[in-house]
Amino acid sequence: MRLTSILCAAALLLPASAATGQSPLHAQSLPAQGAAQTARTVLYELREGNRLVGAPSLPLQIGRTTAVSIGGAYALRLRVDRAAPDGGAPAYLVRSSLSRADDGERLATPDITVVEGLPTRVDLAARDLSIGVTIR
Repeated sequence: MRLTSILCAAALLLPASAATGQSPLHAQSLPAQGAAQTARTVLYELREGNRLVGAPSLPLQIGRTTAVSIGGAYALRLRVDRAAPDGGAPAYLVRSSLSRADDGERLATPDITVVEGLPTRVDLAARDLSIGVTIR
């Protein structure tokens, strides 16, 4: 029974990752309890200095965690939750954890508040890395 569940889950993930058309990216969603079932597209960009490492566009459910490999060099775990409303445009809290793919060294764990439709950038100066996040 357990092997069947794993094989079914794998079969569901393959078409989704193949549909992105970005071969160095692999994404999988991990369910969270009580997750709202509202989908948003998260545009994520990772740079080393001026060099673009990867820019995945990920459809995800609010309240669910997604794991992504960026360029084969970095591993990213990303979760988006609704931020407290302030009466303006919808805002979201993006919680992320960025690690090296080869040794698992955690590089950063920024929590960023992003207003829907507005790009947000954070520089991780100690690592010469920067991330950009936009939610649609």
